[in-house]
Amino acid sequence: MRLILWLILGLFLSNKWWLPRLRQRLMRFIHPQSNAEFKLDVAEAYAILGLTPVATREQIIAAHRRLIQKNHPDHGGSDYLASKINQAKKVLLHSLDLP
Repeated sequence: MRLILWLILGLFLSNKWWLPRLRQRLMRFIHPQSNAEFKLDVAEAYAILGLTPVATREQIIAAHRRLIQKNHPDHGGSDYLASKINQAKKVLLHSLDLP
């Protein structure tokens, strides 16, 4: 009986398809607002990306790329931080497009 349970457990653990889903569900439980649209103001978005208010479009994109490479969920980063970084980029690029 124990051998059968160990074999089933081994097969279950050898398939890693369930790990990303488990991680997503845990992050949603820990940070329930992580999937919601964040209401960031422009000043907070600049702070998240580590930029000054005179940053250009290219600087915003470069800062986003640098931060998202370090904090991407596929590379051990947090879903919450990645979504904040993405939202900050979206807010800043949108603010540059406004007349």
